Amino acid sequence: MKSTRILFIFLILQVTAVFIIGFTHQKPTINDSIEYEYAASNMLNFNILYSGNMSDQLDFRLYTKRTLGYPIFMLFQHQNTVIVNFIQSLIVLLNFLLGISLIKIFTNKRRVFMLFSIGYTLHLSLLIHSQFILSDLLFTSIITLIAQVFYSKTDSPKNKIWIISILWTAAVVVKPVLLPSVFLAPLLIVWLLVRTKKWRLSLMLPLLIITIASAINYQNIKKAEYSSISTINLAQYNAKLTIAKKYGYDSAQSFVSSDALRIPRTIHDYAAYKTNARNLGTQAILDNLFSYLQVHTLGTIKMILDPGRFELYTFFNEPTNSTSLTEMIFSREWTKLVSKMKENILLFILFLVLLLISVLKVIGAAISLKEWKKHLFLISITLYFLILTGPVGAARFFLPASIIYLVMAALGWDNILNFFQKRSKR
Repeated sequence: MKSTRILFIFLILQVTAVFIIGFTHQKPTINDSIEYEYAASNMLNFNILYSGNMSDQLDFRLYTKRTLGYPIFMLFQHQNTVIVNFIQSLIVLLNFLLGISLIKIFTNKRRVFMLFSIGYTLHLSLLIHSQFILSDLLFTSIITLIAQVFYSKTDSPKNKIWIISILWTAAVVVKPVLLPSVFLAPLLIVWLLVRTKKWRLSLMLPLLIITIASAINYQNIKKAEYSSISTINLAQYNAKLTIAKKYGYDSAQSFVSSDALRIPRTIHDYAAYKTNARNLGTQAILDNLFSYLQVHTLGTIKMILDPGRFELYTFFNEPTNSTSLTEMIFSREWTKLVSKMKENILLFILFLVLLLISVLKVIGAAISLKEWKKHLFLISITLYFLILTGPVGAARFFLPASIIYLVMAALGWDNILNFFQKRSKR
């Protein structure tokens, strides 16, 4: 474990360096960060969850786009970005310890701890995220804690279910990407009733909180909606990328710029927007289903291989807001893609090095599937985020499962090294 302690000290130095760079250098504006800051301010000043400027024309999508969790987290830090970034730097260290703790459940081999530690210190997107006003890092901690509790051997089944229910609720409150999983709760309750002859109604806690939040949102938008992000993503990402793949970038831009998808400024407009976004988005995907399946598959592959292009380029003051590599790939604009990536040659080289490391992680994680029964819950969480957010194809959306993924990669590479060790002794 000495090597692990040395790498943890190195991680502390990395986190400190990233914090200092983030504190002393101005970073490009991130739209999501602005929305979180507005959400926190509006909660404090107007007692309303709205992730936009209340003095500007209203965008009714912003009443439910950002959920309650991260704005509350910001308010606890007095909306001071320096304090938020510092706390998130500590969360990076916490996530490392959670990963080590998770490994201990499966093995006590020193090499696995060392492999995980090396992988973690080279997972720069995690480190860099500590300096962004984004919910992903906090969400990652909650997801990792859920896995930790699930595999815990010290808690009773009743306590484990209660703790997982609370963490599950916290995760949904921080990011609505976990919302589809909540509807599995009734099935889990019935399954546990059959197996244990006991009601585990605490699993309904996430669904209860979502119902209450949706009822509160109804007062503002006249829709019982928990979050508008799924509707936005359907039209603005999934359908748009599908059209870009089939017809090209210009057609995709025309689709999202149509009057039917214009920003809803009134309650009536928002009702029309939701209907149009769902109908047009679904129709675009169904009409070009093969293209969508390609987008989803290639996006999933890109997501698992992406070493964090958004994080790297944003942190080093190379904004990515105006450029979507995914759209360029699906539009087959290869010359423009390479030209954009090479604008900062040093970052491009670093990106390529980290891409190679990502390939090594994929190999390790794939080999760990050999013991799939033992790692089934870890695999389920990983696949959930890969499949659900696959079309976007960015490392940021895979971040919640990143600690679990690194644990699997470390276990897999230990198996690979064991195999070669045994062969060398023959």
